[in-house]
Amino acid sequence: MVAVDSWKRTHHPNIVSLREAFTTKNFGDSCTWRGGGEGGKKKSEAILKKLFFPHIFLALIFSYDYHPQSQTLFQRYFSQASEAPSEQELWSILLQLVSAIKYVHSNGKAWY
Repeated sequence: MVAVDSWKRTHHPNIVSLREAFTTKNFGDSCTWRGGGEGGKKKSEAILKKLFFPHIFLALIFSYDYHPQSQTLFQRYFSQASEAPSEQELWSILLQLVSAIKYVHSNGKAWY
């Protein structure tokens, strides 16, 4: 996975680092077959898995750095108990977002 390797090498203060990516069948919810009764479902699903779309039955999992004291913007500013951000906080958030977007685009990662 070239894109995953590229993102794993990304080090920027405003981007959470990607540690690993892998696929799994453990969730079993990647594809739902909607057709023809229970017997037909099993047979059709087996054909789909083996012949046409084996990759759609896998879930892609991304593992990122863990930051235990962090909060999402929603948790910090839009939950019921939170207060509105000040103008200074809004500018800080905007600059961090723009800095991360500039890094992603200038390093060719926007197309992955």
